[in-house]
Amino acid sequence: MGTRIRAYNFAALALLTPLWCIGCKDREPTPMLSQDLGVEGKPLVLPPAPFHNVNIQKGKADWVPFREPGTEPEPVVEDAPTRDTPPTESPAIEEIKSLIADYNNLSDENDFEEMKTYIVESQIEAMTAAFTTATDMRKKIIELKNKLSEKLTEETERIETTLAKITVSADLATGARLSTTTITEVNADEVMAMTSPGSLTSSLKFVIEEDAWYLKFSDLADAKTLTEQLSSKVSSYGGMLSQLADGSTTAKQILTSMEETLAAEVKMAEPHHDGHEDNDGSLDDDDHGDHEEEHDEDEAADDGDDE
Repeated sequence: MGTRIRAYNFAALALLTPLWCIGCKDREPTPMLSQDLGVEGKPLVLPPAPFHNVNIQKGKADWVPFREPGTEPEPVVEDAPTRDTPPTESPAIEEIKSLIADYNNLSDENDFEEMKTYIVESQIEAMTAAFTTATDMRKKIIELKNKLSEKLTEETERIETTLAKITVSADLATGARLSTTTITEVNADEVMAMTSPGSLTSSLKFVIEEDAWYLKFSDLADAKTLTEQLSSKVSSYGGMLSQLADGSTTAKQILTSMEETLAAEVKMAEPHHDGHEDNDGSLDDDDHGDHEEEHDEDEAADDGDDE
């Protein structure tokens, strides 16, 4: 019995030995994912973990490509936050702004004849009178600037600045220059604009006539009335020149006076807030008491004068 078992063992060993030897032979390595993705025999490697963009999984970003060994990945640039773009203006308002710019450019060139072609026909006569006054005022201002420069040689820059502002103010008053604060499209054929303080009229209207935009000054007086209204402005500059000529007023006094006039115009253009009123429009108690005391003092002073 024992001899038979040993015979079986030898037979099994004889059968398994070749199979075991076959298993000991060198096997080909298991193909790797990067084996066939290399460049010149070097495998490609995946980007580092911090370089992965989580938005890729959400379909919000492009896939980050593989890179060669030793190369640094390009930094991930986040998209800049989008800003709300301002609403575009209507074509009509853009055309009106262009018209105003052309009008003012012609004014700088003293081309009043061409400027008249921008105005509705019914107002050309009145604006011709206004432009005539504007021409006279410009001449007076230039003459005044030259006289002041002769007498105040060290104040050239101050004179240039002040007289330039005076010229703009005079042009606004005569309609030779347009300055608007708001422009509103009424309909496809009409646009309204509010003008800056000191302008010839408080508002302007732009209308379509024969497929073109024309300017119309609101509440414009007739030619004769307009000439009378604006002539006083021309006379004021003539009076300054006469005062300089006869020495009754110095150049420095005139220059200071014009600066104060400009400052007053700027102040008038600013929004007005009454310091004596609360938000509900009522007077403060302290202010009310001050007014009562002032009133009592005035009455006492009047009584003393009467005695």
